[in-house]
Formats: sequence, C-alpha cells, structure tokens
Amino acid sequence: MPTISDIKSGESSVNSLTPLLRSQAQEAGQQFNYMSIASNDFTASGSSVRRPFHYPPDQQNVGQLAYGNHNSCEASVTYNRYRYYSRLSGVHTGAGMSDSNRLQIPDHVIPWYFYIPRIAIAAETTGNKGLKQSSFVTIFAIWNILMGTSLLCLPWALHRAGLLCGLLLLVIMTGLCFYTANIIISIPHMVKLNVIEFSDAVHHLLGRFAHILSLCASLITLIGGCIVYWVLMSNFLEHIITFVYQVIEQNETISTNMSEVVCNEDKNVNIIHIIPQNSASSDDNVFFNDLSRVVPFLLAVLMAPIISLKSANFFMKFNVVGSVSVIYLLMFAAYKSFKWGPLNVEFTDTSSIHYTKLFDWNFSVMSGILCLALFVHNCVISLLRTNRNQQNNRRDLGIAYLLVSLTYLLIASFIYIGFPIDKNCLKDNFLDNFQSNDILAFITRAFLLLQVFSLYPLLVLMLRIQVMHLLIPNTSASYLHILFLNVVLISVCVSFALFYPHIGTIIRYCGSFSALVYIFSLPPLAYIKAKRMRGEPIPLIQSLCLYLIIIIGFLNFFAQFIVA
Repeated sequence: MPTISDIKSGESSVNSLTPLLRSQAQEAGQQFNYMSIASNDFTASGSSVRRPFHYPPDQQNVGQLAYGNHNSCEASVTYNRYRYYSRLSGVHTGAGMSDSNRLQIPDHVIPWYFYIPRIAIAAETTGNKGLKQSSFVTIFAIWNILMGTSLLCLPWALHRAGLLCGLLLLVIMTGLCFYTANIIISIPHMVKLNVIEFSDAVHHLLGRFAHILSLCASLITLIGGCIVYWVLMSNFLEHIITFVYQVIEQNETISTNMSEVVCNEDKNVNIIHIIPQNSASSDDNVFFNDLSRVVPFLLAVLMAPIISLKSANFFMKFNVVGSVSVIYLLMFAAYKSFKWGPLNVEFTDTSSIHYTKLFDWNFSVMSGILCLALFVHNCVISLLRTNRNQQNNRRDLGIAYLLVSLTYLLIASFIYIGFPIDKNCLKDNFLDNFQSNDILAFITRAFLLLQVFSLYPLLVLMLRIQVMHLLIPNTSASYLHILFLNVVLISVCVSFALFYPHIGTIIRYCGSFSALVYIFSLPPLAYIKAKRMRGEPIPLIQSLCLYLIIIIGFLNFFAQFIVA
C-alpha cells in the first residue's frame, strides 16, 4: 500500500495509467455504470487506457470467459476498494498539480483478469460458426428431406382426386403446412423456450399427454416410412433381378420403345412381371412366379446385420444420392411425357381412353398422401437452427415449400397428363407401369434402390431411439433390445411386402394421422396457449382460422376410411 509520503510526492506504482474515476465526474454527481466497458483498450497514440471496473459478466463474449468464474462477492469487495482509492484521489499535493499526478490504484489491487482484452464477438456465434449455413443450403436441406417416396404416388393420387381438384389440393395443403410449420418455429421465441424440437415445446405448453401424442404420431410416421421403404426396395430389387435375368439368361433385347407402358388389370398385384413371348420354359415361369415371394426375405438377410448397428453414420454419406435420384426422376418423367405426347387428356368424351376427370369424390387420397409428402414439422426447428441468418427463417421455409410443391407438380403432371393409355391403369408406384427391360426405368430403379437402401438404416435408427426413449427412458438400449425391435420391425415389413404392397394406401393412412396430430392440431393449440401465457388476445378471425385447421385435420383423417 502507498504511504502518505508517496501520495504527497505524487509517486505512484502505475504512473502510466490514468485515474480510474475522475474527481470531476464525482463532483458532477454522475452515476457509475458497473457493467460499462470502454469501447477501446488503447488510445490513438498507442498509450494504454484502463477500462472502468465492472462486475464479472456472464459468459457472453469472447475474451471474457475467464471473468464469469469469479465470485461476485469478491468482485464487489474489489469494486469498493476501487471507490476508496478514487475518493483519495481528490487530495491535492500542491498548487498546479495535474490530474495525472493524483493518486493511482496500485498494481496489486487490480484483478489479473482486468487486463484481458475484450473482443466484442458473441461466444455463441463463434462456437457455432462452423455449424452455420447459408439460406441456400437451408432451403436445399428442407427440399431434400421432403423429396421422399410420395413422389412415386402423386400421379395415381392426382387421378383419384381429379386433375383440377388435385392441383387445388396441392396448393391448399402447401399453404396449410407452411402456415403451421411457421407457427412451430415462432412458438419458442414467443415463450422464450430453448427447445430441441417442437415436441419439447408441446410438453411445456400442453402437458405430458400432448407430448406423448406427438411422439406417437412421430412413431407412426417412422413405422409407415419403414414399411414403404421395404416395399419399394423389394419392388426395385425384383425388377433389377428380372432385368438381369432376361438379358443374361434369355438374351432379351433391352427395350428402346420409350412410349411402351403396361397395364395390369389385377388390382391386387403390385409388381408387373414381364415374361417374354418367346419363352415357353416352365423353369422361367417358376422363377418369375417365386421371385416376388423370395425377394422380401432376401432383403431381410441383407438388411438385418446393417440395422443392428448402433450407429448409422456411414450411410449419411449417401444422402447426396437422394438429390441425384429426384433430379433424374424429374428428367425421366419429362422425357417420357415428351415421347408419349404431352397432352393425352380428354375432358368431355367419357368413352375415350384419355378421359380425364376434373373432380372426384375420392380426393381425400390426394390430401392424405400430401400430408406425408409435406411433413417436416417434427424436425423443422433443428433444420432452421443452423441457418446463418435467423431473421430469414420464415422466408427460407416458404421458398423451400414452394420448390417442393413445384417439383411435385411437375412430376405428377408429366406422368398423368402424358400417360398414353387409360388413366385407370396408373399404379400407386408409377414405375410399375414400365417394363423391367426398359433401360431408363432400370436406371431410375437402381438410383432409387441405392437411395432407399442407404436411408432405411437411418430411419430404423431414429425409430429405435424414439421407441427406447418412450419405453425405457433411463436405460440405454442393449443388443437384446435392438435385436427384438429389429425382428418385430422386419417381420411387419416383410408381411406388408408379401400381402399388401400398396404404398399409396399405406402413405395416406400414416400421413393423415400424423398430420392430424403434428400439422393440424398441436401447432394451433400450442400457439393459442402461448398467446394466453403472454397475455395477448387473439383476433377473432385468426382464432376461427386456427380452430378450422383442427377441424380440417379431423375430416381429412376420417375421410381416408370412406374412400371407394
């Protein structure tokens, strides 16, 4: 501590530093802001300027992380000591003494962390800098996730709804799904919640029952997705094996007739087997007849070891295949439509093979499939959290939905409007309308098989995590648990592939139920509850619209059971 003689002689232990608090400011009665920080640590001349003392802040900024670990009581004592020395600085040692010669705070009193330079960059931003992505990447990620197996069903669904009605439903469902997804991303900001996904906000706002209901809806979506993926893998693999067998064993010529399609009047048969006319071998007939029963079990042998792994990170590298498959499928549909003749429709002559309905009372088929085709609500918060510009989340989500709807519209319209034979021949998987020896269809099936085969383990992994979290939340899953779940899941998938391989019906039932919970009910109810918690009234028109959305969800779900 400095002595009285040191004070009178103006000798200070830190002569290069200016006073912490000037006596003029004290005389003017100015209040000291404890948390204030000087904007610059150095003057223009390069001389060091001490910043005013401030309480250790929380871990908000880079360069201040060490501050937050100190006890606030110690900081308060240090500040009071500063005030004591500052008052002593009012003692003059003589006439004409300048401010720079007044009492200075000794070095040993100044906390060591006081000299840490401050960098005004948020620590959260710096920590996540590598995880942030541009709006373009965010839009593309949402588009890629939504481009699922529903693409193959849309021409069939468009026929069941009628051309005009189906297109209107696509626009309406896109608007409803975007509106409720926008509600989901706004709710955490409304009630100041830091949640991983919307189900966490549902638990906080609507209670445990609503939370369990949301988990069940998510499980139904995953189970339905696993079944549809298995049916499609069996379908694609069967057609690929048929193609190879016809080319190698039967010397079948690869089809180059781009206008050739097939129609199977047996509605209970999903896979079309093309047995060449010049083949009279009974062995060939046995091979083709047994193939559809063997492939699902063959697939089980191939897939069982893969889905038993606790991690499926390797298959995430194949996500780019999904984008390539969708782009190729779009070009495939456009090329086929061009070869067929782009306008094979007739609206007045009911006897024409090109007769096209504008409206059909079975339009709920289209709405049910679109529910799953536009379903991203259970992961939309995670997808947008990594967006670099959070203020653009609503815009980016809207652009993504617009691009998704445009892709659906193009593929469905190309196939449906250009289909050269009776529209009733359209399959719920329109690739089944092409022969196995169609080279372009073969390439499409190969791409889609690789995509679905790489995505299926990821789907099973997500399903396993949610099931185990729901049934045994405090226990990690053992290999016995994983084995049991895989056996049950594979048994269900193989049964559907053998006895009910109709992906359109599976998708619309699973999609309509999941949409009833996750799209049409929980977002409006959570929004109403959040508004009440904030004490903000909801306009009458908006309130009516929210309840109308819930009613639409119930009607859409129950309408699936009365489809002819």
